[in-house]
Amino acid sequence: MPWSSLQSRTKDAIPAFGVVGLDAEAMKLTPRGQAEVADTRRLSTDSKAEVVAAWEAEISRRIRQIDSGEVGCISWEIVMVKLRAKFG
Repeated sequence: MPWSSLQSRTKDAIPAFGVVGLDAEAMKLTPRGQAEVADTRRLSTDSKAEVVAAWEAEISRRIRQIDSGEVGCISWEIVMVKLRAKFG
């Protein structure tokens, strides 16, 4: 079953398809599509407060890494040049 037809199903119809079938179809997607499905499934089980808390922790961690010199920053222009060189 193509992923597009899964998207058009109602939430009530998904259990009939089964989690194993859903996972099998998701694995046929591109890596980005798989990530989107994973995010959607994770977010559907997490409360908004849990998601906000997780992002706040991640942002704090990244700020600490930058402030400590553990990681450096790259300008947006350089990032775009590298992405275009790699992906066209």
